[in-house]
Amino acid sequence: MSSIWEQMRSLLFGASGSYADAADTPQGLAFEQRLVARHGNTLPPWPLFKLGAVYGVGPVPPNLRALLDGSFFLIGACLGTAALFDFAGIIGRRGGGVTAAEVAKECNCADVNAVGRVLRACENWGYFESYVPRDCDSKSVSNEQRLWRNTLLSALLREDHPHSVRAQIMHLYVDIFPASALLFETIRDTPSNDVETDGLRARADASATKQPSAFERVHQCTFWEYLSSHPDRWDVFNRAMRSSDALLGSTIMKDIDWGRYLRVIDLGAADGSLVYHLLSAFALKAVIFDLPPVIEHAKAYWNTSPERSAMVASGRVQFAAGDLFDATTVPAAEEGDIYVMRNIWHDWRDPDCIRIGRSVRAAIGDVRNVKLVILEASIDQYPRGSLLERFRVALDQIMFTAFRSKERDRIEFDALLRRCGFQLTEVRHLRASLVAVIAEPLSHWVQSPEPADQ
Repeated sequence: MSSIWEQMRSLLFGASGSYADAADTPQGLAFEQRLVARHGNTLPPWPLFKLGAVYGVGPVPPNLRALLDGSFFLIGACLGTAALFDFAGIIGRRGGGVTAAEVAKECNCADVNAVGRVLRACENWGYFESYVPRDCDSKSVSNEQRLWRNTLLSALLREDHPHSVRAQIMHLYVDIFPASALLFETIRDTPSNDVETDGLRARADASATKQPSAFERVHQCTFWEYLSSHPDRWDVFNRAMRSSDALLGSTIMKDIDWGRYLRVIDLGAADGSLVYHLLSAFALKAVIFDLPPVIEHAKAYWNTSPERSAMVASGRVQFAAGDLFDATTVPAAEEGDIYVMRNIWHDWRDPDCIRIGRSVRAAIGDVRNVKLVILEASIDQYPRGSLLERFRVALDQIMFTAFRSKERDRIEFDALLRRCGFQLTEVRHLRASLVAVIAEPLSHWVQSPEPADQ
């Protein structure tokens, strides 16, 4: 009876062990051998198999789960294709009830069968839904004859959805996905982390800085150089960032007490869409800071709306062009300011983050009552395997692929901030993928030497 219970528990909850602190022991090796033997030739009873593999309410056979996980990149490719061809928009504008042939015709795809198969693949993950025409036998209707409509998920792939993720999916598929195939080569060239200095793996980080990211290997240029030379991709990237702001705007406004500050300085603000959300809800002033070409684009963006134009005309919004790596160009602090860096540090490796942080610290100087908030998808905030942590580690891999940078945990943020002259005071959870890392300048800070250029 005990062996049957062990099998049931293993199928339902997975095998577990307690040998993490006893590596290379006979007990640990025996545990590994049991993992192999227990699942090597064991089939679950038919009822359990159907509950998990067919209905999704029971244990999934481990080999099926592993193979499915390994093929996830194909689902991403199907979603990227659907976003590029605007399948959701085509179906939505017709009100549903559209065949694959009609979708293919409107998006100028010659292969109707391929369109139907992409739709079917997406449907199995909750994107789009098919049904058979009235008075038809479902068993005699081919996939190409089925009618398609949007679901709650596929509607997000429409450009006109208020929370659209279409631009983000297109950005990931076109710009990041091709480089992801080089993850193996990139990791193979990563140096070992053999030296720790002040909480930062100094020697390893210095060596890693010399190594190109997977994206740089594919495109033979940096991510930002690539966008600068491809205006169409820059446009998609900007749309993706604006849609991200729309998704995060509500939680950022409600889960952080902005009313206690007088002015927000958005560093690396792009077109300033976050500032617009904040000023619409709080009696704040704002400075939008970014590189000169970006600021010119931001000024044009703010002139496209009467409400935004009024904020600029009244002096609530100011623009400042500069470079985060040049402390002399970062807007100087005033009492009651809060500096915001949203998804900035995760684009850069540690030595560059230190330079950016020190530029901000220099701009603050001795001004009192000034805060810094870093909005990023800090990892290891929730139990591993949870939905948020899965999303955050996916972002971590995107950062590694594009920049050879990373999402950081609290320990890493604390170490970086101290080297920049700040003290981490709080990591606040938000109802979103991001967290708010809140810091204040150290009153007595002696700047150590700059990280060496790599």
